[in-house]
Amino acid sequence: TQPLLKTLPDSLTTWEVQGVGISNSGICVADSIKVIVYQDLILKAKLPYSVVRGEQVQLRASVYNYWKDKTRVCVQISTEEGTCLFKGSQTSVEGKQRTTCQIKTLEGFSALPFTFTVLPLKIGVHSINFTLNIQNSASEIIVHKLNVVPEGIKKEKNFGYVLDPANILGIMVRRIEIRLKNPLNILPNVEPKNMLTVQGDLIGEAMSIALNPEGVHKLTNLPSGSAESVVMNVAPIYYIYKYLEKTNSWNVMGPNSFKIQLNMKKQMKDGITSIMSFRTKNHNSYSVWKDQEGSTWLTAFVLRVFAQVSEYLTIDEASICSTITWLVYQCQNSDGSFREHSNYVPLRFQVKKDEIKERTLYLTAFTSIAIQKAFNSCPIKGISRAILKADEYLSNNLENVKSTLVLAVTAYALSLKNQNSRFSSLALDKLKGEAFVIGNPPSHRFWKDISERSASSTEVTARIIETTSYALLTVLLSTDKRYGNPIVKWLTEQQRYGGGFISTQDTATALEGLTEYVINMKRTRLDMSISIDYRRFGNIQQFELNEQNSFSRPVEIEKNDNVIVRTSGRTGTATVNMKSVYYVIGTSSETCDFSLTINVTKTISDTYPPGVEKVYRLEACAKYKPRSEDSVLKSEHSVMEITLGTGLIPEEEDLKILSNAVDKLVAHCRITEKGVILQMDQIPSDNFFCVGFRVYEMMKVGMITSVPFTVYSYHSPDRRCTILYNPTGDEKLLKLCSGDECKCMKAECSEMRPPLDISLNIQEKHKAACNKGAVYAYKVQILSSEKQVNFIKYNATILKIFMKVDDIEKTSIISLIKKDTCSDVSLIKNQRYLIMGKNSLRLSSSRYEYPLDSSNWIERWPLQEDCSEDTYRVLRKQRAGCRYRKLERQVHTTYVYIECNSHKAKMDVRMSGQLKLPDAKLDESEDKDYKKKNSCCFKAVGCRFKGGKSKIQEHEAGGIRQHLNLLMDEVMKLNQKAISANLPPDISTTLKQMEAEANKIELRITSFQKDHQINEVCKELQEFGKLLEETKQCVTMVEARLSALDDRLTALPREINKCSKISTTLNRQIELNNLQFIDVEGKLTNCESKLFQTEKVIEETTAQMMALETMTQTGVYIWKIPHIKKRLKEAIDGTTPYLDSSEFYFCKYGYKMCLRIYLDGYEEAQGTHISLYYILLKGQYDALTQWPFKQNVKLALLNLNDRQQSILKIYVPGEQDPALQRPVQSMNAPRGFPMFATSSEFNQRFSEFVMGDEMFVGAEVVPIN
Repeated sequence: TQPLLKTLPDSLTTWEVQGVGISNSGICVADSIKVIVYQDLILKAKLPYSVVRGEQVQLRASVYNYWKDKTRVCVQISTEEGTCLFKGSQTSVEGKQRTTCQIKTLEGFSALPFTFTVLPLKIGVHSINFTLNIQNSASEIIVHKLNVVPEGIKKEKNFGYVLDPANILGIMVRRIEIRLKNPLNILPNVEPKNMLTVQGDLIGEAMSIALNPEGVHKLTNLPSGSAESVVMNVAPIYYIYKYLEKTNSWNVMGPNSFKIQLNMKKQMKDGITSIMSFRTKNHNSYSVWKDQEGSTWLTAFVLRVFAQVSEYLTIDEASICSTITWLVYQCQNSDGSFREHSNYVPLRFQVKKDEIKERTLYLTAFTSIAIQKAFNSCPIKGISRAILKADEYLSNNLENVKSTLVLAVTAYALSLKNQNSRFSSLALDKLKGEAFVIGNPPSHRFWKDISERSASSTEVTARIIETTSYALLTVLLSTDKRYGNPIVKWLTEQQRYGGGFISTQDTATALEGLTEYVINMKRTRLDMSISIDYRRFGNIQQFELNEQNSFSRPVEIEKNDNVIVRTSGRTGTATVNMKSVYYVIGTSSETCDFSLTINVTKTISDTYPPGVEKVYRLEACAKYKPRSEDSVLKSEHSVMEITLGTGLIPEEEDLKILSNAVDKLVAHCRITEKGVILQMDQIPSDNFFCVGFRVYEMMKVGMITSVPFTVYSYHSPDRRCTILYNPTGDEKLLKLCSGDECKCMKAECSEMRPPLDISLNIQEKHKAACNKGAVYAYKVQILSSEKQVNFIKYNATILKIFMKVDDIEKTSIISLIKKDTCSDVSLIKNQRYLIMGKNSLRLSSSRYEYPLDSSNWIERWPLQEDCSEDTYRVLRKQRAGCRYRKLERQVHTTYVYIECNSHKAKMDVRMSGQLKLPDAKLDESEDKDYKKKNSCCFKAVGCRFKGGKSKIQEHEAGGIRQHLNLLMDEVMKLNQKAISANLPPDISTTLKQMEAEANKIELRITSFQKDHQINEVCKELQEFGKLLEETKQCVTMVEARLSALDDRLTALPREINKCSKISTTLNRQIELNNLQFIDVEGKLTNCESKLFQTEKVIEETTAQMMALETMTQTGVYIWKIPHIKKRLKEAIDGTTPYLDSSEFYFCKYGYKMCLRIYLDGYEEAQGTHISLYYILLKGQYDALTQWPFKQNVKLALLNLNDRQQSILKIYVPGEQDPALQRPVQSMNAPRGFPMFATSSEFNQRFSEFVMGDEMFVGAEVVPIN
């Protein structure tokens, strides 16, 4: 024996050790053994997947002692800047905190917990370091990452544009401007993240799938689990692959184009393998969910994709044929329509009547498209008849179609069958009549479904995109392909950042339509110079797009300003996409199709995981809300997304019971890092559909933020319903600290200044406020307040501006917003405050929002009635050398403690609990002005107002009407007295007195006009009067034109009668022509059928002749390869990596084979060798031959000068090689020699192997003996 010493690392790991012995006698493998290695002391800490900013989280770390002796340990935690640590002290590094070391005794073979409370203040990933200090031993540090996410709901907005400097799509576009506008309910202190890309191709962002096929999973951002989601991993890759192959554009992929091509093929193969797992037990159909009955719609979707992918991959034709047979014989009705074989409903159509009829038409057209695309794999008469019956059903019901989507799918199905038929032309004409057009000439053209007609022109849904995509596919089959240019432009601009659209069907159909358009239309050379700039802040980036460099790297737009993208007048087209990710604090139910409720209550559980703090019962319910025109009572395929709060995990067994129930109401369930995603086939509208499960609290969390509960239709994810709920019931305001300990924990909150803080004079207050870095200072009055989920928003008007950074004026309305967990600041309606800070958010040109956080200075502005004589005595004491100490509030009285040079005093200032004293010193003039109360100058006529100088000015400015009334009353009294006394009034004296009073009134009115800008109002009224006169003149002209129009309308019925008679005659002639056309069409169909049968016989005869020609009687096959120099160059460039020989039989009724050669080598031999293989093919006589194939095969590169100098190698088959079994598909895997001949030897002896630019390769079956 030979000992082997090896140190196994890690703190607690199970290693598996296995011995393998090799000798002349063979190989010996010993049984494996498991070895557990561990340190004596281990520190383990677990952090949640993510924490919401502002939540107090109690982290738990445990120390495990695997030694028998006890020891002394402590655990410390340190955080970086942006994370507040409870009971933490500052370290030598700025912004970092660390707890003190509290040593505890850890007994042998035991564990000891340590808890720490942190409060994340900044969004991002933060490092949390746990340090284990052991007595008389080295310390151990474990670093964990804490992911801090914003509050609120994540939203995403996409902008799409097309640059078309050469006017290829009909409208020249050389400059676009993307207007960035923050939503009104955006989350404060979280800047939106804007990413912009410019791609030199109409396919746009979807080309990124070629560079990274894994990105196909992110195209729709929808939950996985269904067969449809798996098919969507194949279809987009196929469309991009087909586009690159048909247009020969692999060069745009760069030097790794060949590797990218192989990788895309591999992704498609892997996707097809995954789809097979949804195949039903009879192996002919596919189900939406695993282990359920087959679905007609899903099977048609799979068939459609398989038929398309088979162009580039080998797919078993027998499998495709059996799938078509299942659809025809199990799902087609006698009238030609198709029915859904399962309970799955992919789409519902909001029509007043005959919703089932619309679904039948849609399913028939959808299935017919799939069968037609796969017909070449199964060209039998029964399938052809099925297509004709479906075509007839669609044609007969074409006039009754109500949904535009159904019309578009029907038109495409009819055009696939025969684009020149009467009904396909009729369907296309009807479809064109439903189009929405923007511009003249049209720049954009799209279609809305009947349920989307009420949507605004800017609102784009998945249904609209899918309808428009089918319309584009139909147009591309017609002769008027240029009609599709505005459609392509509209579709391209709807593409989202990353290449996808909104849902699955719209993404697949839109990519198919766009790739077909680019393949069919002439492609122009790409040559564009791109410039990206801010509107106000200047240049961002400049670059060139050309054939060698058609993609740009994403550009981050950091500033809140409009972005301008322009190009010089060259050739080609480019797509511009921007994605803006932001968070909002509220929810919107404008486009909501469900009613939602969710409840969380405490409960008791017999079993639960270790470390559980509390157990809750969560019940989430949803009810479908049919739209006014909707006659259905159940939704389509729906999704529930239940987000759980920080530190909460669901009970997996409860969720398994839901998904494995007999009724299958929950079709699929998946636990994610954020919560739970449930998928249902449908949600009823007559009562709530509820799901319930237990939730465990694994760690304590204080100041919990509400989290979203969302429900939406899988095929309409743009119509989401979301409510926010508290994940732990009523314990939202739980704090994990108390008293002064919470000072750090409240770092994100602002503080209200003490009431009438006389401890700071003007200079000291100015210095304290400026230390907070304020950039604005306003005096505001609170108008209203509103609770918005986790925030409180105050609307305020600006009374005075001391300092500003935003474009606002006095009297502007602004919003102040704070977290509802920040309880120190509560602004009261109609109260006035001094607000200073440094953060602001521009919501629109005239609307600004200011978050209230730790950087703010907030102080209540004192009112006149707050300033009593006792308050002034306090302030005078301060000026005399006394200073403020503290406030003490009792039941009815508030005392101010002051400390002077000679004594201390306790003074009752008789104020309410909300009174706040002014901060600034008052001079003697203000003191005297306060004590002296002036009377109004209209005292003589009855005005009794008294007040200080400033109050008198305000009173006189605002009481003009009141004072005029008092004067009139006084004049009337004097006149009455004069009349009653029969005394002749002194007219001149009275006139002088009244003239003097009138002058005073005129002066005050002039002042009032200046203050209130009455002259400007009068001017505006005069201008309005002129405008009114012009409007009257226009109305008179319109009335005259209407009168003339009435005369024309009187004569219109006579013209209509004439047209009606002509129309009747034409209709009769059309009916006769239709009868003749139907007769000719029937004859043509018979001819086509006979022609098809004749072609089938010719194909079979040709195949038999080819088989005879390629059949060898001696077991030797010679393959001539012409144009060898060109082929060699294509192999090195990667254009044609390999060549396949013709198919041949090695003997009559024998094995069918072909040869394959890689002139530049394959895999590890690439660039150094020539690789040569043989491949077993599926033959007509496989049932007569012996399997597996056991013969040796001699492969040779023939020397044309001397046969003895040929390069020969014999391949000896291995045992149980799957590639030598009877072929199940069209061909098996190749077998041969990857290093058949070195490239250097071939080049040196080139003239021996190549003659007349031709090379010969030989193959011979050699008997085993």
